[in-house]
Amino acid sequence: MSPFLNADVLTRLGPGDAGRFAREGYLPLPGLLTDDGLAALGREAVGLEAVAQRRDFAMACMDDSPRRMTTLRGRVISETSEPIPALCRDRNLIGPVRRAAGEPVIEVEDPVERHVLNIPHRAGDTHGAHTDDHPYALVLFLEAPDDPAYGGLVHFPRAASRRNLASRPCTVRACAVPS
Repeated sequence: MSPFLNADVLTRLGPGDAGRFAREGYLPLPGLLTDDGLAALGREAVGLEAVAQRRDFAMACMDDSPRRMTTLRGRVISETSEPIPALCRDRNLIGPVRRAAGEPVIEVEDPVERHVLNIPHRAGDTHGAHTDDHPYALVLFLEAPDDPAYGGLVHFPRAASRRNLASRPCTVRACAVPS
């Protein structure tokens, strides 16, 4: 098992979580990373940020959803990072996630999409709306404000397009990371 993963969180994850995941389309895993794992991935992200690029544009295929952030695509991460690809392939992580999902969970085949590092470090930065994502994604927040009023994850389960987001119930999730 990756030294970054908290075994206690993974052993608690199982079929009982499938109902919540099916209802909400989202399954929080607080404490998934050990303190050392969070620190190590944070250092890895800082190193990768040196080769990341600033991107400010509207995603046409997502109803012009804005993207304002510094980002690094998967191919570069796969070629330059050892811990990120290893963590994402760890069977000790994939197995419990598969049980919670209730179906196979596989690695994304496209090396550009397999991993991504998004760094929203300016006021107003956003990752924008996504309705074309892969069926499952592991999203790790390495830094987040303690108060969700200053940022967080807005989640609209199974929205078909950005246009129908306004009519969908949403959940604002606090994404606080332990210091």
